[in-house]
Amino acid sequence: MARAPVGRRVLALGNFDGVHLGHRRVIEAAVEEARRRKATPAVLVLDPHPRTVLHPEAPQRLLTDLRERGDLLLEAGAEELLVLPFGPDEAEMAPADFARAVLRGSLGAVAAVVGDNYRFGHEARGTVADLERLGGGLGFATRVVPPFEMDGGIVSATRIRALLASGDVEEAAGLLARRYALSGTVLEGARRGREIGFPTLNLALDPTRVWPAFGVYAVRVKVGELGTFGGVANFGGRPTFDAAVLLEAHLFGFSEEAYGMTANVAFIRYLRPQRPFPSVGELRHQIAADARSAREVLASSPA
Repeated sequence: MARAPVGRRVLALGNFDGVHLGHRRVIEAAVEEARRRKATPAVLVLDPHPRTVLHPEAPQRLLTDLRERGDLLLEAGAEELLVLPFGPDEAEMAPADFARAVLRGSLGAVAAVVGDNYRFGHEARGTVADLERLGGGLGFATRVVPPFEMDGGIVSATRIRALLASGDVEEAAGLLARRYALSGTVLEGARRGREIGFPTLNLALDPTRVWPAFGVYAVRVKVGELGTFGGVANFGGRPTFDAAVLLEAHLFGFSEEAYGMTANVAFIRYLRPQRPFPSVGELRHQIAADARSAREVLASSPA
């Protein structure tokens, strides 16, 4: 890790994947604490995710990539994003060494702000109680933010991943305070959609990100600098044609060539599961019905 200048920082600690409503409460508390202590509110995150390093056979799929996470954390009120590269050496660091060398030594923490389930150090042995004890001896305070509950449960990345896996992108959006979105590069496809009257943008999506359930969705898609368009998208295999996993989006009012551009797809509502059709004609009829449903959803959903 590049050593930051020693200063007065209030550090929000955690992975903050998704930067959901619970995470935002931690950032808000860090900003409040920093104002009180005349310090800089900063966020320290580990990258890559520790599970990816410790269990490469089952890496953690993420709700946000590092750039998106950083933008959201700064938007939430943090003034600095500090990234600690996480590798085998960091994985072996004892909790006491992490508190002394990193939090107090390198980063000049005058306070740490954490959720009540925060763990740190070798094999995640360090607890919130350990952080409070260690910080007391090193000269920084610890503030613990209680879990944030909404709709009868604690807001967490685990809960959001489960909602997305079930296709409930609307409840996931409520916990994230934004629509869940994925980005990908527009690929040149077989042009089957154009041949049946519904041209599509074809995107291959990042396999390290959390994917929503396969199925058909109402979506809003930002295409490069061309603008944002409503549409209907099929995500998953293409059961009528082949098994390749793609997102195919038919955008309303869009007729540009976009190959090679980056498209950002916001999932608005799950419409139906995937299923194969016995003929192209029946597929065309279903896409038309899906497009009508998606237009109705988008007309009643905030942009």
